[in-house]
Amino acid sequence: MRGRLARNTLLASFWQAVRVACQAAWIIVIAHALGASGLGALSGMLGLAVTLGGLSGLGGAMLLLKNVARKPESFGRYWRQSLVLSACSGSLLVVIFLVLSPVQYGWVLLLAIACADLICAPFIVLCSHAFQAHERMGWYSALPAINAFARLMAATVFWLFSVEHGIGGYALLHALASLLGAGLAYLSVVLLLKPLRHPFAWSIGEAREGAAFSALWVTGNATTELDKAAALYVGGGEVAGIYAAAYRFASVMALPIVSLIGAIQPRLFRNDSAQGRLLRYSLVAILGWSVVGGLALQWLAQFIPMLLGEQFTQAAQLARWLALWMPLYALRMLGTSILTSQGRLALRISIECTGLAAMLALAAWFIPQWGAIGAVAMALGTEALLATLAWAAVAWVQRR
Repeated sequence: MRGRLARNTLLASFWQAVRVACQAAWIIVIAHALGASGLGALSGMLGLAVTLGGLSGLGGAMLLLKNVARKPESFGRYWRQSLVLSACSGSLLVVIFLVLSPVQYGWVLLLAIACADLICAPFIVLCSHAFQAHERMGWYSALPAINAFARLMAATVFWLFSVEHGIGGYALLHALASLLGAGLAYLSVVLLLKPLRHPFAWSIGEAREGAAFSALWVTGNATTELDKAAALYVGGGEVAGIYAAAYRFASVMALPIVSLIGAIQPRLFRNDSAQGRLLRYSLVAILGWSVVGGLALQWLAQFIPMLLGEQFTQAAQLARWLALWMPLYALRMLGTSILTSQGRLALRISIECTGLAAMLALAAWFIPQWGAIGAVAMALGTEALLATLAWAAVAWVQRR
């Protein structure tokens, strides 16, 4: 078992490395093209779109992951269900996004972001979940990496050939790249997994469970993405841009944590006798990497101004403080994954909603006083609260 898990983790780590490298390169290109204020505005709106994108498909992707991991022959049924639900929910989410977004950036920009991150990105997640359910972790991680590469190419074309580096012009290329990534993801599922034809079926019980998974996806996305939107709304584009640059560099170092948790998630759903040993190994691994990654981040932070430009000098200081974020993030991610696998969705959602409320309160308090450093304080406080609540909930569930 450990051999296959190790192979899956290595495959996932490789493609996650490709994805994060593309995202890091994307940040460098966009930072030079748009500056700190432009990067902040884009990151804030993307954060809002990614959060709302958790409602896409009404939880169908997680239903597919859970049920197909347990019963692989049900893949055709849940693939069909997910496709229909994704198509039906997309237009409503676009309307909600347009209502909540700051209109001063223009409708072209907002519609392009909605297409990329409310329609295409959730669909790519659905396709990657189809591979994850079959424990094909290479493809599970490859699909988001391909999408990240396509977006990097769009950003590079924009930077090199656009006469006016307006944020709306980039957004159109961003949407086109995402459409390409979604098309390739769909072809990969059809050609490699060969889902059988199945009529659409959706029971009341699945609707309830899917709604819980969808709410779970929204709160999970919000805890990692809505901080950029909060920094944009409270502190403005420049503060959000500096904070977003530092946060993205910290997230690069958290890559193996995400890979390992993604690899063990199907096994957690099975709830077999080896789960306790698996969790012990996983906890040691992610905490060990948190120390190594945090130390590496302390040293690598000095290169941020060289890569992004002098506008981002303060981001180097913020990235060093975010080394403290890594163990908190690792503990929170593993704890909430355990709650999900044990069917404690309402408990996990309530924990993440509490964290989101704390995030907004901390943003309103710290960012006006301390600017970008206040945004880091918001992130650290939020993750500390989430990690504490998640593991307290795990301990409570285990005792029952």
